[in-house]
Amino acid sequence: EKTGRIMDSLKDLPHVICARICCRVFNCHPEKFTFELAQRISEWCDFSAGDPFRIEVETWFILPEEITHAHARAAQLLIGRGINVYANVPLIAGVNDRPELIENLAHALREARVEFHHFYVAGLAIQDRFNGSALPDADLVVEIASRVRRNCSGRQIPLYIVQTGSGETDFGF
Repeated sequence: EKTGRIMDSLKDLPHVICARICCRVFNCHPEKFTFELAQRISEWCDFSAGDPFRIEVETWFILPEEITHAHARAAQLLIGRGINVYANVPLIAGVNDRPELIENLAHALREARVEFHHFYVAGLAIQDRFNGSALPDADLVVEIASRVRRNCSGRQIPLYIVQTGSGETDFGF
């Protein structure tokens, strides 16, 4: 209800046309996205031609095996009501730093109808903890990007992002 009130107040601002809800619950407990919840979230949307207002759900994944049929069902419920679901993925050394693993993750996201949005190559706190503060080997990032572009469809191709103190920046592809 609190989120609904915030969305209603955002709709009153003419320059705001979309709100993205960052949602760990989608990752950890997709079964909580019931028909009723999806319907409630969709009520925050306004699909009018004059002043549209969209809602998006953003979540995070690291490995392809995290994505289940429950994620696909939850995404389908939301997409069916005009709410896109996006996934961000951090590159973590020794965990998901193999091109074939990221390709499998892209395929799993596609099957679940979740759009692969951003692939964070460096700069997030979790990456600083596992990878250190140095950027990953650029050749690895190029190899991952090449494999994903070669073997995946358009919706499976993310933006490659570095998080900096000034915000997000494109890795440079």
